[in-house]
Amino acid sequence: MRLTGRFTTFLHVIGWASFLFLPYFFFPSGNFRDHGFRHMLVTKLISDVLVIVVFYLNLHRFAPNLLLKGKVKPFFLALLGLFIAAELVNALIYFGVVEPLLKQPFFPKPSFRDRPPGPPRLFRIPVPSAFGMSISFAFVILLSTLIALIQERTRIREEQQQAVIEKVKAELTMLKLQISPHFLFNTLNNISWLARKRSEKTEEAVIQLSQLLRYIIYQPESGPVLLSQEIEHLQHYINLQKMRLPANASVSFTCQGDINYQTIEPLLFIPFVENAFKHGIHHRNESPVTITLLAGKDRILFTCTNTINRHQEPDLQNPGIGIQNTKRRLSLHYPNRHTLSIDEQEHTFTIQLDLQLKS
Repeated sequence: MRLTGRFTTFLHVIGWASFLFLPYFFFPSGNFRDHGFRHMLVTKLISDVLVIVVFYLNLHRFAPNLLLKGKVKPFFLALLGLFIAAELVNALIYFGVVEPLLKQPFFPKPSFRDRPPGPPRLFRIPVPSAFGMSISFAFVILLSTLIALIQERTRIREEQQQAVIEKVKAELTMLKLQISPHFLFNTLNNISWLARKRSEKTEEAVIQLSQLLRYIIYQPESGPVLLSQEIEHLQHYINLQKMRLPANASVSFTCQGDINYQTIEPLLFIPFVENAFKHGIHHRNESPVTITLLAGKDRILFTCTNTINRHQEPDLQNPGIGIQNTKRRLSLHYPNRHTLSIDEQEHTFTIQLDLQLKS
């Protein structure tokens, strides 16, 4: 999990504040006029500043640019050079600035006469030496390297997750592009059939088609849509199909429940209805198509039933492409939140989709 910038800064501030100030609770009692206390305070401050510099140099420069890129030997050589440089800077500051400053007249010399014994101490923090600097150096190097490794692992994991998301988006886009031409092909066939009959319904069919195309082109790009919009789109398609149905065919579309607030992915139901009209309508036999949609608070139950036309020639080029694409879209958008059942009897074919809107 990636931490926000402000929270990361807050953690750094808390960590360094603890590192800088907690040790003072274990210092021997004294005040700034005490030479030993001054000496301990100043030398520790110098050491702490150098430790912080080493920490961030390794975190942002050495570990990412050397160790994480497989340059192990240059990494350790850089750390050795950094340690030597830190020791030299520490010595130069102490002997060139701190020690002469502490010898000035306005700093009283240490006096141990008549000094009462101090309280018992848990431990003493020694004046930073080469050994003390080595311990601090090793600690911050290990800590900063560990943080750099965790950050790199988190970055790689997030990039992998982003790659999966982009792959899924590309696949969904491809599926939508496959659905739309298939749907358009069937609808244009319907209008062509009406035009050949010189039907007065041709103009109405063109208007219905324009509404369908507007929905197909623009709605999928905007993500989930209101259930009421999807139902309206479905009704336009059914009205368009009714214009060419024979007298023995009938269509029943019923919708129950509140459809004004739920949102779903677009174009989920239309392939099932397309399949019913494509394979269930017969020009001689009774061909009822029954479509029902029950909308609950967090659940949708969609059922489409049609008779089976055994004498219809199969579509060899696109056998069930719409339903197969919809299955894939359901698995991507509603994993473990949908049940799609297909029941084929001797004379009827039923598709039922049980959709859970919330996980």
